[in-house]
Amino acid sequence: MSYADNLTSAAALLRTATRDAKVASPTPWVPERELDTSAGVLRCADGRIVADRTYDLSNEPTDLAFLALANPDLGLAVASWLDDEAAAYQAAVTGAHEVWPDDEVRRTDWLARRERLHPANVARLIHEAAARNSVAAAG
Repeated sequence: MSYADNLTSAAALLRTATRDAKVASPTPWVPERELDTSAGVLRCADGRIVADRTYDLSNEPTDLAFLALANPDLGLAVASWLDDEAAAYQAAVTGAHEVWPDDEVRRTDWLARRERLHPANVARLIHEAAARNSVAAAG
């Protein structure tokens, strides 16, 4: 799979999972903590519970704040970012073919330097999580 295809397919997977989550649990998501503990529940916009840590026995801080931040709106933003990265790379591919039409080695070397590590890592993590959780992109 090419760099751009990897980013685009990860964006599609994330967008599918995000839209499903947003329908089930509309944003914003807001933690409600018990007065004397870090445990509590995370509620979505319609008041339903997204996550419940009320009965966690540890004295460790819970992940409710992170979950509230990592809601479906963030997922859609990350999917858009991956699509933008893929589109920019595809534009670079087109440009490289116009500049070096007969020099595949130079094109390949130049394009390899345009493949960014962070978007590729985010795409890899999305693909791995989707495989573990049987998530498929909407068709």
